[in-house]
Amino acid sequence: MATLMERLAFLQKMPTIMKATADDEAPCPGYLFEEISKISHESLGCCQCLLEYLLERLQVESCHVKLKVLKILLHLCGHSPPHFVTELRRNTTFIQEVTVYSGPPDSIHGNALFQKVRVSAQELASVLFSDVMSTGSGVSPTSGMGSECLLQSGMLGFGNSPARKSSSTLGILDKIQKAAEVVASAVLPPTEHAGIRLHDNHYRAVVAPSAVVEVAVPACTYSVPPRSRKASHRCPGKASGGWEETG
Repeated sequence: MATLMERLAFLQKMPTIMKATADDEAPCPGYLFEEISKISHESLGCCQCLLEYLLERLQVESCHVKLKVLKILLHLCGHSPPHFVTELRRNTTFIQEVTVYSGPPDSIHGNALFQKVRVSAQELASVLFSDVMSTGSGVSPTSGMGSECLLQSGMLGFGNSPARKSSSTLGILDKIQKAAEVVASAVLPPTEHAGIRLHDNHYRAVVAPSAVVEVAVPACTYSVPPRSRKASHRCPGKASGGWEETG
């Protein structure tokens, strides 16, 4: 809040501001822009009083006044203290109302003045918001499909991998890949395997022949008679100890 002394000091600057925002067709002189810029730098209270007065003048039903105030505010966006621009952003409702400002056509200018007011208001709003995006957001650019992001804060998508990966991330990815391979091998039909493609579906399963297949047996198995074993027993009183073979 501006103090009483600051408001009294601002009252001494009122003739300059009133002249710069006069309701006439004469454009605002360039030196008045510099004078108003100096007023915004005098003190925090004077800066607040200046913004309040300019916003009040912006609501006057006159294209000439609105156009001059918008040009002064646009100049102050680059030549005033940061808190002036901050307070102006908080009161952007007044500027948004002017972006759709219209009225009955003038007998001489028609709708040209209304068009100038709307264009100036849109330009002021774009400057305020673009300044916020460039200095206050600090958001890194996002990366698209197939690109690699060098910043950790970028948005990742299909084919967009970060430049550095931690060991824990790699371990999780390996587990996911192995699980996917197991699921894929279980889902695939038995005639196909992972990594193999069947072209034109010419594959035919192997079918066992219907006729009985005779297996050739060697002839020697039939010509060799079975060999019988000879038993031996002892006859006492004979030569060779009485042992002889019978069979």
